[in-house]
Amino acid sequence: MKAALLILAGGFSFFYLRLVFAFQLFLQLLRLLPFFIGVLVLGACSQIKGYRIDGSAPLPEFEGKMVYMKDVSTYAPVDSARIINGKFAFADTTKIENPVIKILSIHASKMGLEYRLPVVIENGTIKASIADVVCTEGTMLNERMQDFLLAIDAYSAACTDKPVEQIQSGFSELLKRYIEMNNDNVIGTYIQTAYQSSL
Repeated sequence: MKAALLILAGGFSFFYLRLVFAFQLFLQLLRLLPFFIGVLVLGACSQIKGYRIDGSAPLPEFEGKMVYMKDVSTYAPVDSARIINGKFAFADTTKIENPVIKILSIHASKMGLEYRLPVVIENGTIKASIADVVCTEGTMLNERMQDFLLAIDAYSAACTDKPVEQIQSGFSELLKRYIEMNNDNVIGTYIQTAYQSSL
């Protein structure tokens, strides 16, 4: 009888130890759960195909007008979207192997003024804002494009009361610097082409 009780107690101890071990393993896996979720999210992000432009055009005069996406070389429209409640959008689910630059364009009513914003069409979600100040962000190359646009604005603001020759020379140096910084992507090529006369 004692032997049977000992065997039973031994079996219970073994079962209890296995249960404790399983529970500890479960707790360790639970601690790793955020890591696995992060890996899954990163994996999903890296598989993004195509682009989406979430656009903002908040000026009242833009309401109901068309935003045209234009070819950077020919300036011919390749797509368009209507501005509704100050918003517009473009999208394509085709995976982009080689990013390209397009121009977003809005013709304002006053004196035929055209608002233009260069955007890099690459995989991901792009934020574009067209108003008195234009802005593009959300993907790596669009952040770089925005850096370039901000540099031009800052240079223009600093050029008051300077001789024309100094302004032209400084602007040329700025362009060359950003071409060099972007010599491995389409922004460098865009600057070289779009600002050729200022180099």
